[in-house]
Amino acid sequence: MKNLTATICLTLAVLLGSVVVNYASSKDLTQETEGLPYWAGHQAILNSLATDENFEGHISLSMKYSQDGKIYYANGSYVRVPALFDCTGKIDEEGNLEEQDCTPSSWWGYKRTLMGHVTNPIIENSGHGTTAGGEFPDKELLRNETAQKLARECARKKYKGC
Repeated sequence: MKNLTATICLTLAVLLGSVVVNYASSKDLTQETEGLPYWAGHQAILNSLATDENFEGHISLSMKYSQDGKIYYANGSYVRVPALFDCTGKIDEEGNLEEQDCTPSSWWGYKRTLMGHVTNPIIENSGHGTTAGGEFPDKELLRNETAQKLARECARKKYKGC
């Protein structure tokens, strides 16, 4: 009786897991089939990898992507230094961000450039000054990018359930 119960429970767990995996894969594949990249319409508030919020260069960055995933809108602020910035740029098919000048308007000669990938925007200190730039990993998009790769691999190898 214990073996039968264990077998039934294990079978249900495997089936439930398969349904969840297939749903996630089909959702990602549907989005890709429609021609939309996984970042289309995504919005996130990201913090730099520097974890010390008292650090002079700590930045809060808001990233928004157009509904078609071709344009990004970035704005943010340096937490300890009163400076706001915003910029807009294009995104290529691979998710690479077009380099744009995102220097706060009050900073003359202290250029900050936004670049990188939708999964990890980067603000580079390409001018003078001590305030840092940084990397801003988007954990949600990083997870989604992994799911996209798995779904494409599943479809390419024609596994059952893809």
